[in-house]
Amino acid sequence: MRCFYEIVARLDTVAQCDGDAPSGGTSAETQIRFGFVPYDTNVNVGKLLPSNWFKDFATYQSRERTVVYGKVVSTEDVGKTDWANISWTDKSARTATEALCKSTYVEPGELTASTAALTNGMNETNGGVQGNGNWQASQKWKDDQREFTSWVSGNNGCKYRIRSRSYTRWYTYVSTFQFDPNAVTFNAWRYHPVQVDLRALKNGTGWNSPASLVLPVGTTGLDTTDKVSSTNYSDQTISWDGCIEERRTVAATSYMPRPDDALDLDLDTPPTNDPDTQWAPALGQIIYKRGASFSDPTTRNRSEVVTFYNKFGKGSYTCTTAAAHLLEPWPNASAFDSYVDTLTPGGATYHDIGLIWGGRLLSPTGLFAANNATTPRGGEIQRHLIFMTDGEANAEVDTYQAYGIPYWDRRQTTDTQTEDLPNLDATLTQQINLRTQAACAAIKNMPNTTVWVVWFGTKNTTIENMLKSCASKDRFFSAQSSAALQQTFRNIANQISQLRLTS
Repeated sequence: MRCFYEIVARLDTVAQCDGDAPSGGTSAETQIRFGFVPYDTNVNVGKLLPSNWFKDFATYQSRERTVVYGKVVSTEDVGKTDWANISWTDKSARTATEALCKSTYVEPGELTASTAALTNGMNETNGGVQGNGNWQASQKWKDDQREFTSWVSGNNGCKYRIRSRSYTRWYTYVSTFQFDPNAVTFNAWRYHPVQVDLRALKNGTGWNSPASLVLPVGTTGLDTTDKVSSTNYSDQTISWDGCIEERRTVAATSYMPRPDDALDLDLDTPPTNDPDTQWAPALGQIIYKRGASFSDPTTRNRSEVVTFYNKFGKGSYTCTTAAAHLLEPWPNASAFDSYVDTLTPGGATYHDIGLIWGGRLLSPTGLFAANNATTPRGGEIQRHLIFMTDGEANAEVDTYQAYGIPYWDRRQTTDTQTEDLPNLDATLTQQINLRTQAACAAIKNMPNTTVWVVWFGTKNTTIENMLKSCASKDRFFSAQSSAALQQTFRNIANQISQLRLTS
């Protein structure tokens, strides 16, 4: 990539490229700009966009705090030793009278009291809270027995003895209604689609810094055996990393021509006040999957679940560390070097989202038309999109990506396709490929635009043919080694430079 920059921009980078080191840059009459869209499951483009292009409210597969009400159906004392096995301990004190000795130190002869607060709910059975089953809570208790021995006037004349035992009392509860006079309130998690108010991220048409929200989702990253407690039940500050959820789309068998409801594939039209036309921030920290119940956490389930435990795992999520870059001159080679150093491999491969945003940043008639339509002097612009990939798309049903988390959100697939779990990953991959083809076609239809495709991977005829169809005519390249990849970029740079000189 650095050698490509050296050839086109005529500026020297830290890379060791063939030939003499370039210098001097290009003439003032020439406008050369570079943009970048790193992608894996998502793209980090959010903070390039005005905040009024984003929803004020969006729904996420998440959880929030709730309370449940229970009434006791049974109790059991655990660790309660029989009095016959507990020895007495002699005590003494000074009192003015025998009656005062008894009333102060002996009466009542037996005292039972709790020594700690009731724990939160745990040990759900028969479906627990969600299935109107049972759950338990415990409390520490202590019993004291005291007996009067004797009294005489004077120091330590009040004689008595005492013995104590401590144990745990377990209560079994069943759900009841809020106004039951015997109801006990328990903190719990409610796993379901949660509408989130996003307005705190915004500052006019810009973004607050830091861009964060305070939400009642509790501590993230807990082990699934952890239950609700005072340390993990608090509000959490959720930082937005810049990745996005795409605007409205529809599942289809073809996206050429683009279906009217597939707004994600509309590369040019800016959002209106209609939330369907707007984007939402990706908030990976608050995303939770849902199982069938407390006792069956692995069977996927779209209904809400209430439980005392962090029972359901989080969908995998990555956001490319390097934010996308608008087209700009990059006259400083060291700045270019620094940005390239931030590019790192990510997770699964979703070509469609990368190409969609590559097209949006490049389009002369779209979101950034003011900068992309013509040169500052009104001249025509030759546009080149270089799409580099290591091969085939790779979708995962439990990955939180630009279209939500697939099984639960179902924005790319129909209900029938989604419930066919053994084939769902393949169906999602097919959708990525179909959208990729549509995005490629839309970009190639832009004025004065060439799509170059560089495949850096193991030879595969099927993938090659798909990527060739994405590229403009004779603009597909395959490289199976780092040396071949560098030579490929050098060839592309030379061809672009020649096109610039002759056009």
